[in-house]
Amino acid sequence: MKKIILVSSYTFHYRLKVYNYFSKRFRELGYEFILLTEGKDDIDDKLEFRTIIEKSRVLSYIKHLEREKPDTVITFLTLKDLVNFPISIFCRAKNIPLVTWTKSIDIKTPNHLIKNFLYHKLHDLSDAMVLYTPNEIKYVQEKNRPKVFFGYNTLSFDSFDKEKVPGLDYVKEKYGIREDTIVLFAATIKPDKNLDALLNFPCTNKDIAIVVAGRGINQQQKDKINELENYYYIGQVPYDDYEMNALFKSASYFTTPGDLGLALNQALFWAKPVVALDGPHSVEVYYLKSGYNGYLAKDMPDFWTFIETMQKDQTAYSRLTENCRETFENKAAIPNMFKGFMDAVNFAIERKKAVR
Repeated sequence: MKKIILVSSYTFHYRLKVYNYFSKRFRELGYEFILLTEGKDDIDDKLEFRTIIEKSRVLSYIKHLEREKPDTVITFLTLKDLVNFPISIFCRAKNIPLVTWTKSIDIKTPNHLIKNFLYHKLHDLSDAMVLYTPNEIKYVQEKNRPKVFFGYNTLSFDSFDKEKVPGLDYVKEKYGIREDTIVLFAATIKPDKNLDALLNFPCTNKDIAIVVAGRGINQQQKDKINELENYYYIGQVPYDDYEMNALFKSASYFTTPGDLGLALNQALFWAKPVVALDGPHSVEVYYLKSGYNGYLAKDMPDFWTFIETMQKDQTAYSRLTENCRETFENKAAIPNMFKGFMDAVNFAIERKKAVR
């Protein structure tokens, strides 16, 4: 069986579930999928692939590559990962097809000349590139765009039974929520997520619950939540599939006002409209089409007005939910992500054959 090795920085739980899906699909196509990483989270699911845990040292990583003799290498690394350039150069020297999985550059500092120069050199070394969404291709130099593929960044919902996830009654009873309409904020509570927007401009409709889940909350934010009758802080977001998804299943809307990340995909999976403030967001904002499957508000009064309007017009709300479902199935479902990777692998292999 041929081998694909993914060389990654620290691997989080949600990525491991994605790689379980990848491993099954790659195996169907005659590839063993192997993860080489400096560390990983623990998850309840059984890992369907071999994992090599190794401190991020150049010689150690190269020894593993020499021992495994992969048919293709995929790198999922940043400039902070000092093995990035050496691994890319090693693959080039050994004629190993190399796929670079990236946002193209550091999109938080898009005008950083030195970083951009280094990322462009990494692009040059690759045989194929996988970008998170089409939005990032503008940061790729024209000469490298023919080798770009899109691995629409998403989560894997392959490991649990959707029908067994408890719903609104369960969530209301467990967390003492009185209202039937829930606006869910679920994230690590960092400044860029902008929980303060929900607290400083609170929802005045007492029939709507604002449920906040996540670690990192400060005492001032807790105090504000305690002062608001229809606000609830339920603690850290549970990693358990069923507990986490019960929150999304029960919600009517999802938000992290200041920075939408992969949780947007989870909201789309459950057909929940996403509402946020217009402005800089992570790449997954690509899936949000304002007015179609959610809304990007100009400010917080506009944010709450949109939700109030949808509450009064259930036909319009139902269209939003149907559009969420359509977006997930046609763009954000994991088969689309895998197709981008498989196309990139095939392209890299053929490109390498052409130059041998």
